[in-house]
Amino acid sequence: MIYEKRTFLFRFVLLALFLIGAKVVSAYDFAAGGIYYGITGTNDVYVTNNGSVNSYSGSVTIPSQVTYNGKTYNVVQIGYQAFSGCTSLQKVVIPNKVTSLGSYCFQGCRALDEVTIGTGVTVIGSQTFDGCSSLTDIVIPNNVIEVKNLGFMNCTALASITIGSGVQQLGSSVFNGCSALKKVTSLASTPPTMENSGASPLSVSMQPVARFARFPKKQYLCGRLLAQWACDLYNLEK
Repeated sequence: MIYEKRTFLFRFVLLALFLIGAKVVSAYDFAAGGIYYGITGTNDVYVTNNGSVNSYSGSVTIPSQVTYNGKTYNVVQIGYQAFSGCTSLQKVVIPNKVTSLGSYCFQGCRALDEVTIGTGVTVIGSQTFDGCSSLTDIVIPNNVIEVKNLGFMNCTALASITIGSGVQQLGSSVFNGCSALKKVTSLASTPPTMENSGASPLSVSMQPVARFARFPKKQYLCGRLLAQWACDLYNLEK
């Protein structure tokens, strides 16, 4: 009898852990047009999920405004883990009113192969695109100021990335595990700095295939800054 009770308890604990693992962080206030929102201010909302790792699939176009109970809200943020684990999500269009992409918001979206980031985004959070293994190229808009740590980690198909002119800071290991990366283009007159945390923005294993980087006007006078890029990108085009 004691053994049976212990077995039941053990199985119950395992089931509870499984159910917890199948959830992502969510607290939505309403849904509209198949998208879940949380109210973050008098007139603003953020995109979230319904608590399931497959809240979204296919193509999702996020509106710049949404109306609920007769009130219109501005969509200003993609929340923490909003699309995390949505393995059937293929395309996302983010409107210009969105100003930040929360940490882990597209983590593990392995079918995601097209992302349009609105021009209003200023911050891309930690591990935002971690594990998006179908992305082949990405354009970071000019208004983005910072891409946080591990932002594009394990995007194994990512071959080309364009960094907008306003980007000032790249977090540590931001391209870690991007084994297909061949081209990084910075539109800034001075390339962004990289966080010095003891870890390269690129994984050591991918450096040999990061063939070249392009910078406007051949910014060889950037001294220490450019030397860091040249080291991290292995073969700077001359």
